[in-house]
Amino acid sequence: MKNKEFATALLSVVCCLLTITSCSDDEGPAKLITWDIGDPNTAEYDEDYYAGGLLGTTNDNTATAFKQPTKSVENEGMVTAFNEGEYLFEKDYNTNTEGAFSGLGPVYVRRGCLYCHPGYGHGARQTEYKADNHRNGYLLVIYDKTTNAYIRSVAG
Repeated sequence: MKNKEFATALLSVVCCLLTITSCSDDEGPAKLITWDIGDPNTAEYDEDYYAGGLLGTTNDNTATAFKQPTKSVENEGMVTAFNEGEYLFEKDYNTNTEGAFSGLGPVYVRRGCLYCHPGYGHGARQTEYKADNHRNGYLLVIYDKTTNAYIRSVAG
């Protein structure tokens, strides 16, 4: 009985050692994985290094990063359109029927884009839910099928 237990234990150890040694790279020692994002002054990284690809990623990591166009926007000559969209994003809608700010937004749950997308998607911590709190990162809407509309008292 002891020989069988010893043989089983020895076989387990040998299998573990074979597994560990068979998983090594042929290219030398393994590289350490770090969280370093690289040198911000260097643009010599592979395209898959960038979250949005080479043309869809900005190197700006300041508070205004989301206000900056990417290389693809610049290369297509769309900086003016980008800036106009960014400007509209920050303004409240109104009930006018004409002009740049006419209409009440895509679903009219709040007064403008920033109320549902504060800080370009980076809201602040809220201790209570109030739909119209500026920088409220929570989005709560309730749709009433009988009136075919959002319940404004909850949605803002």
